[in-house]
Amino acid sequence: MELDAKPPVEGRNFRFTILGGIGVTRITVRLSGKVVHDSDCADPPCHEEMRMPQGVGGAELVVIARDSTGKVLERKFIVGKTEGQAGGAMSA
Repeated sequence: MELDAKPPVEGRNFRFTILGGIGVTRITVRLSGKVVHDSDCADPPCHEEMRMPQGVGGAELVVIARDSTGKVLERKFIVGKTEGQAGGAMSA
């Protein structure tokens, strides 16, 4: 199995795809050890999306996928921090 994703960033959506799973694939996501997402995907490839809470920059995010054959994929990320605010007002 493979995981296709860009690194997670606090306050933004984290999208990822699990490729190569066979049958039902169980997907569990842990943020700092706490389960924040747990679902079954019956028809791989599995497309998942979740929002990273604000203020979790620097925390460890772990994605675990287990397919019906028992194959396991585990990938760890460090959640990125946002650098200031995007946009803003200009004055003349």
